[in-house]
Amino acid sequence: MSCRYYGRIIAPILMMMALEQSVATEFLSWQSCIDETIKNNSALKSAYKSLESSQYSASGAYSGFFPQVTGSLDYSKNEGNTSDFQRNYSATISASETLFNGLQDKAKVNQAAAQVRVQEANLTTFKAKVSFDLKSAYAGLLFAEQSFSLQQEIIKRREDNLKLVTLRFQGGRENRGSMLLSKAYLNQANFDALQAKNNIRVAQAQLMNILGRDEDLELTVSENVPLDASTSEPNFRQLMLSTPDHVQFIAQEDVADSGITAARAGFFPTLSLNASTGKQGPDWFPQETHRTLGLTLSVPLFGGGKDYYATKSAVALFDVARSTRENGDRQTLAKLKQTYTVYIEAIEKLKVDESFKVAALKRAEIARSKYNNGLMTFEDWDLIENDLIVRERTVLQSQQDLTTAEAAWQQAQGKGVIP
Repeated sequence: MSCRYYGRIIAPILMMMALEQSVATEFLSWQSCIDETIKNNSALKSAYKSLESSQYSASGAYSGFFPQVTGSLDYSKNEGNTSDFQRNYSATISASETLFNGLQDKAKVNQAAAQVRVQEANLTTFKAKVSFDLKSAYAGLLFAEQSFSLQQEIIKRREDNLKLVTLRFQGGRENRGSMLLSKAYLNQANFDALQAKNNIRVAQAQLMNILGRDEDLELTVSENVPLDASTSEPNFRQLMLSTPDHVQFIAQEDVADSGITAARAGFFPTLSLNASTGKQGPDWFPQETHRTLGLTLSVPLFGGGKDYYATKSAVALFDVARSTRENGDRQTLAKLKQTYTVYIEAIEKLKVDESFKVAALKRAEIARSKYNNGLMTFEDWDLIENDLIVRERTVLQSQQDLTTAEAAWQQAQGKGVIP
């Protein structure tokens, strides 16, 4: 054969090998995933920026306690009916200090501080959510990889079973239907392996999203997510008081309470100190100096009911915030109990499923020997083989469910692996 013929055969093979090697495989540990999520997760960065924004606003709320200083330059020209006109230049620095405004400035500071606590609690809640998402995505990829490995073992088992049944069929000790069913089982196993491989790609994409990655990499994880060994039942009501949801409700209630104080400020007089100094005259730079100093007392007499209704509205908003907090605490308490129950049941279910798997392995070993020696029918052996496969898959699913259940229990508490 010519070199050109061999080139046509080898070139596609080399191209396929190059494509396979172009996608790098990266092995990730659980701790490296945590560190990368803290550093790169876009949603987590956004939550930090929201807190930073509220902190700046809280600092700005203190401006009402400081003097307000302004500077101005002014030029004017007055013309009459004659050709004479007058120029006037002035340069002035003015300062004003509010001595009392019905505690409005104090209310604004309290509101801003409460808003910071709201954002702090919101950040804690968001950290717990990202922690849940990370655990779920990591456990999902680990489950997909283990499922694919298990499926390869199932394919090997189905191939061995088909060979055994085929030999017995050829020897006249088994019917054709049993052989065809064994072939169908092998086809099903190959299809399940294809699905498992596709699930790995989906799980990789989900994990990369949490890690904040954009590049196309083959991610592989190998270690299990560490689980909390403590399973003792907590004091749910005491635990509820420490959740970020409760802290956020209390802070929102404080915001509404400070809103009442701010609304009532409209009923009180305002006292301010004003001072200014500057120069004015017909020429630039003016030389004539002028200074002013005074107190201003402003007493509200009638505002058309604005302050009255604003106060009523603020009181109603406070009642809303209090009712929201009470209802939210009940929901948080119920969520804590529910997620804890699911978590504890997931622990026990995994133990049960593992015990069934051990029993299924032993039964399959005994059944294979019996069937091979003609001491068991194909139907009975088939039931035991299928039961083993189901038990092996169930254990993998229960392991993933336990990781997810623990993550949900931690999220309900406002906790997680994100510090």
